[in-house]
Amino acid sequence: MPATGPPLPLPQDLDWGELPGDYLNRRDRTHLRWVPAGSFQLASEAGLAKERPAHRVSFERGFFLAELETTWVQ
Repeated sequence: MPATGPPLPLPQDLDWGELPGDYLNRRDRTHLRWVPAGSFQLASEAGLAKERPAHRVSFERGFFLAELETTWVQ
């Protein structure tokens, strides 16, 4: 079974956040979440035409995702 948690030790510029599942970028204080490997359905057949067709998207490895929108500088 693949690991579902973040890589340990954490990458060099990350610290544990105050809440479980929260990680903090030391350089700019950006809050991050860990997204484990897996798959999900993207889009919806019931949605707008530009949102179709619904299809499965898979990630072989997990990754960190910023909690809020970020700039290129961040």
